[in-house]
Amino acid sequence: MEKKKKTIFLFFISLLVVSLLIKSYPVVTFSKKIALNLSRFPLKLVSLSFLPAEALIKCNRSLSEVSILKEENQKLKVRLMQLEEAESENERLKKSLSFKEESKFSLVAARVISFDASNLRRSLVVDKGKNQRIKIGNPVISPEGIVGIVVEVGNSSSRIILVNDLDFSMAAKVKRSNVTGVISGSLEGMCKLKYLDLDDDIQVGDEVISSGKNSRFPAGITAGKVVEISKEHSGLTLFAIVKPKVKLSSLEEVLVIVNY
Repeated sequence: MEKKKKTIFLFFISLLVVSLLIKSYPVVTFSKKIALNLSRFPLKLVSLSFLPAEALIKCNRSLSEVSILKEENQKLKVRLMQLEEAESENERLKKSLSFKEESKFSLVAARVISFDASNLRRSLVVDKGKNQRIKIGNPVISPEGIVGIVVEVGNSSSRIILVNDLDFSMAAKVKRSNVTGVISGSLEGMCKLKYLDLDDDIQVGDEVISSGKNSRFPAGITAGKVVEISKEHSGLTLFAIVKPKVKLSSLEEVLVIVNY
């Protein structure tokens, strides 16, 4: 109550000062403008003290609503990302299912549950094993091409070495010219087509496929594309660097060939 009385008193004093200044100085100079502006300051303070409580409540309510809207917007963004990922996964599964239905091989679809891409080993683990008829030595593919080969099998999981692993080996050939060799992995993460004669018809850009000879893989599955051709250190043979067709580091599903 005492504070309110002081505020009202200040208001009237300020009003009186302004009135006297206006009457005393009909012609406004620069110094008088300063005096008038200074005298208006208490009036502004007084006017602020009389702001309706309703306006403050509305302001707080608006700030609260903005905070809620921001939170809801963030949740919607996360939900949109989840839906986009679900749609992408659905497309991959449809593609794999379509390939499986059209394939002449007996295939088991498996989901990748872990991935190892160290300098020495390149492998992955899938969620299918003996219970789904998978055996050591089964070739593994995707709709795009060769993935690798099964090297360990449990009841409900299997380990697969990838086509670019140093321990991987498969008879292969150049699709365009039928030049044959053996494809294996390399430390650089690419594949290497070895044992090529110096006069073999092979070019950068050629597609390399499984030959089906002395191999667990059926013939005609794409391994990758030739990106470089060089002589071996001995100078007696050639080798080709092959970029895998399948994006091995981003695999989420694979197909294991259990019979062909």
